[in-house]
Amino acid sequence: KEDFELAVGFDCQFEFAESDDDGFALTFGRTPCLSSGIAYLLPKRPESYVIHVTRDNAHFLANDKAGLFHAWQTFCQMIRLHEQLGFPAGHIVDWPVISKRFIHLDLAGMTPTFDYLCQIIKTLSRHKINGVVIEYEDTFPYESHPVVTDSACAFSKSQIKELRALCQNRCVQVIPKLQSLCHISYI
Repeated sequence: KEDFELAVGFDCQFEFAESDDDGFALTFGRTPCLSSGIAYLLPKRPESYVIHVTRDNAHFLANDKAGLFHAWQTFCQMIRLHEQLGFPAGHIVDWPVISKRFIHLDLAGMTPTFDYLCQIIKTLSRHKINGVVIEYEDTFPYESHPVVTDSACAFSKSQIKELRALCQNRCVQVIPKLQSLCHISYI
């Protein structure tokens, strides 16, 4: 919150609401008010959102959690782009044209550190990638057959759980890719 207030130049109050009928609403600013009068702009599409920014407030409406997350990412991009110009005003109505925006992460060979892999997920989600196919190769922690795992670069079971939680929090679907018999030359 402090970083955000520094970027916009004033103290902010936040209000959040969630409903089954209306989706998600987030508003913040000097005098936040959830009834911003922009609901009519929100398309009834998955991951769609509306951002309405005035001199004093910002309002976000979304049909689902992913839409609200993507609205926040768009707003953060606006703040970074307009950092020297001040708080940008206007409104954006957006939704994805392509519903599945996946990246294939092949962890074979040059395995990234766990921290770097988490940073990759954060970067991808900021650019609205909503899925990753993770090809684990020998980095998956097989408990029943540890000989299959390269212990030097394998992730732990707790790291895999942490990675899945990070992806879920950032609206990124994980599809694990585990090799079949004809593709397990690393054994």
